[in-house]
Amino acid sequence: MINDQTYQIEEAKINDLFVKAGWFVELQSSSERIERIADRAMFENIGKETTSFIFVSFGSAIHGLVGASFGSIIVRENTNYKA
Repeated sequence: MINDQTYQIEEAKINDLFVKAGWFVELQSSSERIERIADRAMFENIGKETTSFIFVSFGSAIHGLVGASFGSIIVRENTNYKA
């Protein structure tokens, strides 16, 4: 987690960039806002990874179930099992 001192240093660097560009940015530090943003980012990441896992593995699971149901095996003629 980022602490207040590191956050203020980084915020000052960003403020300097905006001042050089001709914009004025008021320095504000809000730990509650930072925590809320971090929690939301973590929640979105978990949601994205979970849905990706479900939909990517769903096709393989269905293929395996259908193959097991009908006793079919995918055979490729040029498969070298000794390699």
